[in-house]
Amino acid sequence: MLKKHLILPRGLLVFSFVDVALMSIVWVVEAPYLRLLGFTPLEYGILGSIMAVTSLAGLVTVGWLTDRFKAVPLIVLSLLLRLLCLILLVTGVKELIYLSAGIGGFASPLLWVPFEVLISRIVEKERYHYAYPYIHAFTQVGNAIGAYSGWIPELTSKAYGMNILELYRLTIIVSAFAALLLIPLLRGIKEQHPTQAKGGRLLDTIRSVPRDVWRVMGKLALAEALIGLGASISIHNISYYFILKYKVGSGGLGTLYGSENLVMAFLMLLLPKLSERLGGCFRFNNTFKYF
Repeated sequence: MLKKHLILPRGLLVFSFVDVALMSIVWVVEAPYLRLLGFTPLEYGILGSIMAVTSLAGLVTVGWLTDRFKAVPLIVLSLLLRLLCLILLVTGVKELIYLSAGIGGFASPLLWVPFEVLISRIVEKERYHYAYPYIHAFTQVGNAIGAYSGWIPELTSKAYGMNILELYRLTIIVSAFAALLLIPLLRGIKEQHPTQAKGGRLLDTIRSVPRDVWRVMGKLALAEALIGLGASISIHNISYYFILKYKVGSGGLGTLYGSENLVMAFLMLLLPKLSERLGGCFRFNNTFKYF
């Protein structure tokens, strides 16, 4: 079923799977790493705020950039910025870690927005509702594997008596550089349907948007802002909460997040057929039309 409905370059599949696995390892070790460095709950929350602000700045510009440039070079640029972010993180210097959060926040949408657009340029529109859930199910499995790998530094520390802080630092930096080895996988990807919008500065593009579109975008933005507020309070801080309350490390966090990702991967495989039955698209003369 996957092969029938999901036609994506093998290099892109391998890239997405391995990249999310590597960054999932970083995700589960980051909170215990910062805790061992002496970051307080307030300081940990400030890091999240910095990332949110710079991520917003990235979102404002990345869509405009993706319309004018091919997606693959933007993805490569995001990987380089992420490498710089993680190098600053492993220094252990608080000021540089705050800078790391700022760079990381900006680099995040510079990766996932072009990635989403890239899929739309290499997959037929009629297969979008298969391609997106399936590729995300694939990456969720990668997320799970990376999360479960959070046990590696903990078990290594217990088995060989190594400093867990240094193992966390090593895990982060190795994952960061390993991600660069994935760049050659993107070289053979041809964007068949690039937007390549011509002319126009960012401000001119913003001014050209019709008022009725701004109204719809405003309502969506308000809803997303409320969701984002709850997500920022919970998702960003929950790792630190579990560390303080239950004294868990990267292994315990990895088990939690890995299991969650596997469930999400399974549910995503059900979404295309569910979408056809309940909404989001409808069949007309054996083709799919979208609302």
